Amino acid sequence: MTLADLKAQLDQAIEQEDYDLAARIRDTLQHKQSDARLAVEDANRRFYDAFASGRIEEMSKVWGKGDHVQTIHPGAGVIAGREQVMESWRAVLKGVRPRAFRIAIEDVRVWASDASGVVTCTEVVDADDSQGRTIATNVFEKQGGKWVITHHHGSPLMRSFR
Repeated sequence: MTLADLKAQLDQAIEQEDYDLAARIRDTLQHKQSDARLAVEDANRRFYDAFASGRIEEMSKVWGKGDHVQTIHPGAGVIAGREQVMESWRAVLKGVRPRAFRIAIEDVRVWASDASGVVTCTEVVDADDSQGRTIATNVFEKQGGKWVITHHHGSPLMRSFR
């Protein structure tokens, strides 16, 4: 049963003033939402593990398939389609020694539904010769029962917005 179906059932139970049923549906809905959120959070962790590995083979495993797959690297334009996205990651990872840099993520915010999820975070990169912070948005979808990234957008952190 989808989250939308459960939400509709919850609304109906409340409308019919069946509060025992509504409470059970609410608990099921919260549990499923938590599961989806945790699954998306795990997929996000796998993306950053693949990034830190410096290996295109690992990066390829976490990306979804389809023409809608996109990435925007800091300071670059939109790169669309899985093949072009993977080619861009080959360029980013070219010459990177495995585990030559570390990526920590901070201020992680996760939203998830049955089939898609969004993560925003701050990437803290510690590389051989540079350090920096990037603001990222990562979009995930479930393909073949597995959560994969379908969009990554990284922007350099310039200053706080006030």
